Amino acid sequence: MDLSVLDSSPVLEQQTARDAYQTSLDLAVLADSAGYARYWATELHGAAMTAGAVPEIVMARAAAATRRIRVGAGAALMNHRSAYRTAEAFTALHAMFPDRIDLGIGRATAGPVVDTALQQNRSGAAAPYDHAQQVTEVLGWLDHQFDDHPFADVAFFAGLVGGPRPWLLGSTTASAALAAQLGLPYAYASFLSPSGAHSALDTYRTHFRPSPFPSGISRPHTMIALNVTCAPTESEAARSRASADLIYREAARGRRLDTVPGTEDAVAALGGVPRPSAYAPGRWPTTISAAPERLRGILEAMAEETGADEIILQDFIGSPEDRLRSYTLISKAFELAAEQPAARQLERTHD
Repeated sequence: MDLSVLDSSPVLEQQTARDAYQTSLDLAVLADSAGYARYWATELHGAAMTAGAVPEIVMARAAAATRRIRVGAGAALMNHRSAYRTAEAFTALHAMFPDRIDLGIGRATAGPVVDTALQQNRSGAAAPYDHAQQVTEVLGWLDHQFDDHPFADVAFFAGLVGGPRPWLLGSTTASAALAAQLGLPYAYASFLSPSGAHSALDTYRTHFRPSPFPSGISRPHTMIALNVTCAPTESEAARSRASADLIYREAARGRRLDTVPGTEDAVAALGGVPRPSAYAPGRWPTTISAAPERLRGILEAMAEETGADEIILQDFIGSPEDRLRSYTLISKAFELAAEQPAARQLERTHD
């Protein structure tokens, strides 16, 4: 089973975005050498706690500093983007780093003020957003499929072999159904809605059809995204998870923190060290922590339970050293090999 890294470039307590980007680079290099399959950078707007707002920039830096790992966006938010501009950016990355670029496609709101700031035209009411149309247009650009369309005459990277691998990302059955309809690999954000993972992946597999687009796939392929903390002992792992627990608790209360709180501050705010993560089939926690071997058992059980082909790991750990240690321990627990291919090759529709 492939394991990957989803990095939001979290801004830790007493740090700035500059520090966050340096840790992101360190994490990408570690993930490459430790045998992870993918390193994905987020697109999050209006969130002081994370610096991961422009994935193409983080991706370019990470790809230039690594050798084998696939590098991608998780996700490019199409409600804030032009389909053409997105396809241009990721195809350019593919030209620079052939066969290593993933384009995770999604959508998200950052609230009315930030969403307005992201709009180019603010003169009137925003037009209704059609996510399926935007995703389909991105695929049209990637695959040069605009027959009998004004876009057919637009020059677009003529002669370039291959392209970025498109994925659809989401946390609802609607996103799963769209991924199935378009024949794209699907990644489900379990850290946003753990209770919906089973129904979303079931929906995807039930309705999957081979893609009509060359960059799509012929068989269903799924990934689950989890918030995970690993440390040498159960007590250390639970303590390190405190920052993530506090962030999710405050988010549920409608409050966004300005930085990822330090571990000790988070423990104090929570009133003590969190209990070790408990896992039961069908009852997934939002955040997961464990010592290496137990964590491997939990993650493998979650993948088996949902039939997921891959897992991608996110974290909100309160120190850069503990962040890197967590991913190192997980790599060793899963016996990832840096010599293996970065990720299994998905069978394109037109292979």
